[in-house]
Amino acid sequence: MFSLRQNPIEHEGTYRLPEAELDRFLFKVEIDYPTLEQETKILLDLHDRKNVNDLSIIQPVLSPEQLADYREKVRKIHIDNNIAQYIARIISGSKE
Repeated sequence: MFSLRQNPIEHEGTYRLPEAELDRFLFKVEIDYPTLEQETKILLDLHDRKNVNDLSIIQPVLSPEQLADYREKVRKIHIDNNIAQYIARIISGSKE
């Protein structure tokens, strides 16, 4: 078995991948949304933990002030309704 790669610069069509690159194409992982039963289990597991999490392992990347500043900047961005609808269609289409 071998994989092919398109190479529009040097050749027309495809050519065999070098051996060192074959491992990049051996797996295709598809992750679907959880089923109703799986979603229920996730919620119950979270509830059973009583929201007790070891937060000491989390290292902050932003200060609260930086986060508030970024939120304010985002609120000031204008977005046209057509763009919002386009984004929503992309999101919706990615779930199928």
